[in-house]
Amino acid sequence: MTLQEYDEWNTRYEETLRRRRGKWEILLKESGLSPSSEGGPVRFPPKSTKVKRYVRKGIPPEWRGAAWFWYAGGQKMLNKHPGLYDELVKKGNGLVSPDSELIERGLRPI
Repeated sequence: MTLQEYDEWNTRYEETLRRRRGKWEILLKESGLSPSSEGGPVRFPPKSTKVKRYVRKGIPPEWRGAAWFWYAGGQKMLNKHPGLYDELVKKGNGLVSPDSELIERGLRPI
């Protein structure tokens, strides 16, 4: 793929991301949630067929971590086991995993 082909593809893809984000913003507003708070939303609409369809099409890249945390029940787990997350983070500081680079690559926004 040439640079020009990539730029053409990327321009179309960025437009797709803008449209998708707009749909997510409407979905959040319909659910009484704030889509444009600093750093993005921390709460998301309840699971439904519409939400499932939106998730399958793609969560805005900058919201993905927060969305997966919400839908996976992350806050409930933190509340159920207070202090455990911080304890695990302390234990893990300084540890090097052969998969660290792969994990970090997957966490970066697109």
